[in-house]
Amino acid sequence: MNILLIPIFLPLFTAIFILLVSEKTKYLKEVAAIMASFISFLSALTIFLSSNIIAYSLPWAGYSFDFTLKADVLGKLALLFATGVSFLAAFYAAGFMKKRTDSAKWFFFNLLFTGSFSSGAVLSDNLLTMLFFWEGLVIFLYTFLVFAKGGRNSGAIAMKAFIINAVANLCFLIGITITGFIAGSMNMTEIHAGKLAVSGWAFAAYLLLLIGIVSKIEGMPFHTWMTDAGADGANSTFLAYVPGALDKILGIYMLVRVSIYLYVLNGVVQALIMTLGVVVLLFAAMMALAQKNYKKLLAYIAVSQSGYALLGVGTMNATGIAGGLFYALNNAIYLFALFLTAGSVESQSETSNMAKLGGLWKRMPATTLVFIIAALSISSVPPFNGFFSKEILQRGILEAGYPMFFAAVELGSIITLIALLKLGHSVYFAKETETSLRCKESGMFMIIPMFIAAILCLFFGFGAKIPVEHFLEPVLSYLALEHARTIAGFQMGNLLLISVAGIIVSIISHVVGYGITGKPYKATDYLLYAPVLSKIYRMAEHKVFDPYEQIMKSSVWPLGQFFSKLDSLTDYLTFTLPSFVSNSLSKMSQKFHRGSYVLYMTITIIGFLVYMAYVFSFGGIK
Repeated sequence: MNILLIPIFLPLFTAIFILLVSEKTKYLKEVAAIMASFISFLSALTIFLSSNIIAYSLPWAGYSFDFTLKADVLGKLALLFATGVSFLAAFYAAGFMKKRTDSAKWFFFNLLFTGSFSSGAVLSDNLLTMLFFWEGLVIFLYTFLVFAKGGRNSGAIAMKAFIINAVANLCFLIGITITGFIAGSMNMTEIHAGKLAVSGWAFAAYLLLLIGIVSKIEGMPFHTWMTDAGADGANSTFLAYVPGALDKILGIYMLVRVSIYLYVLNGVVQALIMTLGVVVLLFAAMMALAQKNYKKLLAYIAVSQSGYALLGVGTMNATGIAGGLFYALNNAIYLFALFLTAGSVESQSETSNMAKLGGLWKRMPATTLVFIIAALSISSVPPFNGFFSKEILQRGILEAGYPMFFAAVELGSIITLIALLKLGHSVYFAKETETSLRCKESGMFMIIPMFIAAILCLFFGFGAKIPVEHFLEPVLSYLALEHARTIAGFQMGNLLLISVAGIIVSIISHVVGYGITGKPYKATDYLLYAPVLSKIYRMAEHKVFDPYEQIMKSSVWPLGQFFSKLDSLTDYLTFTLPSFVSNSLSKMSQKFHRGSYVLYMTITIIGFLVYMAYVFSFGGIK
């Protein structure tokens, strides 16, 4: 068997096996999911360490379309991280699901199927094959949300996620169709040999592909289902695994694959991507400041992080793309860790409301330590991994000649740290509450994956020499992206000083906010009531910036009401009115039935005379 088939078909068959197993069986589901995801990870590691490009092809779908898999340098890297987070998620869920009321069987079924289709998407060398796996992920996103049974709105949120992603994926499908038609092939290797210039129909195709990719990374305006799921109490393992880590890996992988491997971008498209990145980065980070729910705050930060990767790819230079890719890899680590800490706290306290939590560092020291490491990493504090991905990205932005975007990246880091200072202070270092007093540290199944993610935050930091040399440099070489200067290592200079100044600003902001309100979970409130920001936040609360809600409110619901009234009218004309007329005539006819022979003969003679008059008038008798 070709090794490329293992991470696709082993989780798939194991998922089917778990579905057939009784819900009452202990440990069988958990062991099967952990073993399948672990073997898939080992196969991905073997593929990654191979110096050769591994391929597999099989006739499929007719019309000369082949089921083609190919593990090149970019695909190997994405596969390694996708299978890695799948394994850690399965391991964590074995402990987390013990206290959940929703079905563990369905959870592990969805987890394995999602892992299987993710592996298929990153290994596909044929656009049609890739589309099959890419579209399939939408189905399991829906079932993940439905069967997770977060809050009372989980069904509506699942439908919202499905519709948003289905519409975006329809654009993606059209983009693939146009791309294949222009290139004369659906094989990505063949398209790469003669890259497409972004002009005419190719420009339209690229924009459609970009819509699908931005939706996959939960970029604005396709993010709202994720933030709603966070507020509604969706399964924390799901949030860590799918939108927190896996979607970021798949989305950025596809962004690089399309933008650099298949297409040649021009200055207009570069500016478009980078502008979109800044909007996503700053707006989502600002929305995180307003949140008082642990998971919803993290959901907005996860959305914000997508902006960094968009900015990196938009630079179209080796340094910027390396920074964007590094951000994607780091996102899969520290966002995963942060959502796992949320799940750890929620499993013990049964709440994600920051106002009800406090002082957990005494009762959950391991979870607290992981949160601190991950929060410092995502806030770009040196020497953690997030700092180096930000520094590499900023150097790439300056090389591309966009100083304003450089400032936006720094501002995004400041806002992110302010939001996480509020979160960390409220949950872990504020005064203990009644809810906190009943908490204790989570079990080892939950602690171990969190610590692995935290260790990776440290391992990928301190100069970032290992990840840059072993993960990023090979990708840059494969994509023929030349760079003159060293990417890894500490760069003692203005960028470091600017970062330190940003950290100081964040700390001062939190101290001021806490001093004004006296409550850490309200430490950012003074920013929310600023003259311009207050209006924006009010509009956001009323979902003005949520296209799904606005379209539903302005078009779909009125249209639905119109068709409902039309259906009622049809029912009236078809059933109610004929029944009424028939009943009325029947009652009228009853008045003539009085047993009077004279009455019956009179009616008969009148009827006969009317009939004869009609016949004579219209020539009935010739």
